[in-house]
Amino acid sequence: RSELRDRFGEYPPEVENLLQIIGLRIIAARYRIQSVELRGAQLSITLPDKDDLDFYGNEDGTDSNLNKLVKKFQNHPEYNPRLKESKGQLKLTLLIRNISSDFDRIIQSINCITLFFEF
Repeated sequence: RSELRDRFGEYPPEVENLLQIIGLRIIAARYRIQSVELRGAQLSITLPDKDDLDFYGNEDGTDSNLNKLVKKFQNHPEYNPRLKESKGQLKLTLLIRNISSDFDRIIQSINCITLFFEF
């Protein structure tokens, strides 16, 4: 950001949105999230592939990241978290409220992913 400002001066809000989207992609990749989709107030996150043992753990799954994720749901019912399987992939949907701009929606998405996936 500072390098962009140094070279080109202040940039428009669309550039900041693009930088935030890049940040969202970096965070999603860190947690091995397959995809992130935001439509209206619904954030859909496609979880890692089903053969990702680092995420799903062993057969009993008691200490898996998926189990930790589900436990976090209990602490944050305000997001109305839902897990469902679609076409062989597990998806998490969250409701994001009080969003007024694209920028705020991106920031809220980053915050949700960090909140739920920081183990």
